[in-house]
Parts: sequence; structure tokens; C-alpha cells
Amino acid sequence: MERVARCNGSGPLSLLLLLSLLLEAGGQYEKYSLRSFPERELVPLDSAYRYSLEQSAAANWRESIRYLELSLRLHRLLRDSQLHCQRNCSLGPAAEPTLSPGTFSELRAFAQILKRAVCIKKCKQSLAVFKLPPPDKDTLQQFEKRVPYRYLENAYFQVRIILPVVTL
Repeated sequence: MERVARCNGSGPLSLLLLLSLLLEAGGQYEKYSLRSFPERELVPLDSAYRYSLEQSAAANWRESIRYLELSLRLHRLLRDSQLHCQRNCSLGPAAEPTLSPGTFSELRAFAQILKRAVCIKKCKQSLAVFKLPPPDKDTLQQFEKRVPYRYLENAYFQVRIILPVVTL
């Protein structure tokens, strides 16, 4: 009974803290836009991910978490930006050209491919994420295999173990 009374006394404060954490975490992607990604967070994906792994190896868990989360946001930005350019420059439901002799259908198809390539290039030039060095294939494979999430889970686990010891 005493325990319940003590919890009720700190309930509004705990609720306020929980609510602010949820809003901060949820707000991370609510206003997400390819063009308004925070400029201070635009760093090469390889660098951010490598630094997070170095911090993890050095048991600097909070810094590792910070840079793992940044790496995940950067990877999402890169992936969404690529999809954005591909969708905006898609050829659309064009009719298949008939390949009859003398109609230059191959040249028309090639012209469509070139127009799409130019469109994608212009689109990528307009997005800040493509001005950064591209990530290595190994890094992208790690993200495809969801390896960063395992590191992040471990770092969160380590922080939860360390916190009670620090507060004693």
C-alpha cells in the first residue's frame, strides 16, 4: 500500500517524463523530409557507422547509441532519396514500341532511357545526401542485414546495466 502511494506521488512527473521521451522519439520522423534533413547531421554514412562501432568497442555506449541512430537515419535518408529520384523520373506506362524494321523504335527507346538517366542525375544533384561520399558496399550490406540494429540493441542493454550501478 505504501508503495502504491509513493508511485502516485511521482506519477505526474513520471508521466510527463515518459510523454516527453515519446514525443522526442516520435518526432524524429514525423516531419521527415528529404530536403529538410538537419544539415549538422549530414555526414558520410561510413564515417558515422565506423565511429559508432569504435565507440562500442571502447564501451562508450551513449556515444555509440548516438552515432548508431544517426547512421540509421542517414541510411534511411539515402534509401528514400534514391527511391524519390527513381519515382520522379520513371518512364511511366509507356506503350511498348513495336520493333518493326525502319521505325527507329530502338532509337526512341534509347532516347527514353537517356532522358530518364539525365532526370535521375539532376534529381540527385538537388539532394544534399548525394553530395556526400557514397557508402562502401560492405557498409550497405551490413545495413541490409540489419547488423546496426544488433549493435544498437547491445548498446541499449549495456546502458541499462550500467545506469543502476552508477545511481547507487
